[in-house]
Amino acid sequence: MKLQTKEERRRAEFAEWFAQFGVGDSAEFDDVHLPTIKAECNRHMKATGSKFRFAATGPGMQGVERTA
Repeated sequence: MKLQTKEERRRAEFAEWFAQFGVGDSAEFDDVHLPTIKAECNRHMKATGSKFRFAATGPGMQGVERTA
């Protein structure tokens, strides 16, 4: 069995999350994670044509919604 790198594990976790994240679904997270989540959403959008919208939801918080 091949051991995964930290990057491979992160991508696998996001792939699993995207598989469950349908159109209209949303999530809220600490804004320190915004760069990582945006990068993964952009990668997923390029691969599948999905679309996401980001918005501040409160002090130190961000939200993401799948729109297509």
